[in-house]
Amino acid sequence: MVKIMKILGIGQTTLDKSYILDDFPIEDSKVESRQVQTSVGGPVAAGLLLCKNLGHECQLVTKLGSDQAGAEITAYLHKKNIRVASQSIPETPVHTYLVNNQTGTRTGIKSLSIKTTDLSIKNLDVQSADVILLDRHHLSVCTLIKKAVHKNTVVIMDPSTDISLEVLSQLRNTTLPILPIESIKRLHPHTSLTRGIELSSTILGSQFVITAGGLGSLLYQSGKISLYASLQIKAVDALGAGDVYRAALALALAEKKSLPDAIRYSNLVAGLQCSKVGNGTAIPQKKVIQQYQKYAQYQPISMQMIEHQYAILRQ
Repeated sequence: MVKIMKILGIGQTTLDKSYILDDFPIEDSKVESRQVQTSVGGPVAAGLLLCKNLGHECQLVTKLGSDQAGAEITAYLHKKNIRVASQSIPETPVHTYLVNNQTGTRTGIKSLSIKTTDLSIKNLDVQSADVILLDRHHLSVCTLIKKAVHKNTVVIMDPSTDISLEVLSQLRNTTLPILPIESIKRLHPHTSLTRGIELSSTILGSQFVITAGGLGSLLYQSGKISLYASLQIKAVDALGAGDVYRAALALALAEKKSLPDAIRYSNLVAGLQCSKVGNGTAIPQKKVIQQYQKYAQYQPISMQMIEHQYAILRQ
């Protein structure tokens, strides 16, 4: 019997509006969207929705405004039986995304950043959490969590593509640093991916994961790079894929899965997230994940293929 784990999430939550288009509009043109979807966003909230779908006990500590967007987020999370401890901000962030129905690519228009004080974790039962999900928006919380957390708790952080020293130093202190491939390009713009990963070990330590979207994941361990292929599936929207990837990896590690098995599982869950439009509304269900675990096929992959795509990314 699978243990019901306590998952604590601390971070920013947004309301995401996705407009599905046949193609991105050109300048001075008008297009009609095929569909409009509204969903709960933010890396921590999306991760908790996955954890809840898998049967775990979840709590979100976040900041929301006393507005319609904040009310929609709270109502949706309560409907999903996720406990919400909300602290006040002037306005709830609302993000707009244009999604190309043909390719699954998207362009985001994000709310202006609202500068707020850090979230308070006073009276939070950090010690009993099996998994803690964090984002980069409240870095002082990361420091406090590190001091208070139980030694067996899995702590995973979303750095986005922020490569500031402050963010990367906090990332290094998590259970397993996870960095998107775009950050390697920004950290080391004039090297190959292999060399960029090797150089990044001086910042992130001897073991970390690089997510590479449709190319899968790379695991760096003490000088060795291992490849893990992505799920073979038609992608319609990549929104939230990295968020559920990190949550799936955190759960797998807390369940004492081997690191290779945990990464394969995370690739599968992230691939399923890409098969539907939206963020919180597209989170894979437990039965679907279990079905794909039996019959899933994965994309062929090699370091040569990844280096070729990385060279294009660097241009």
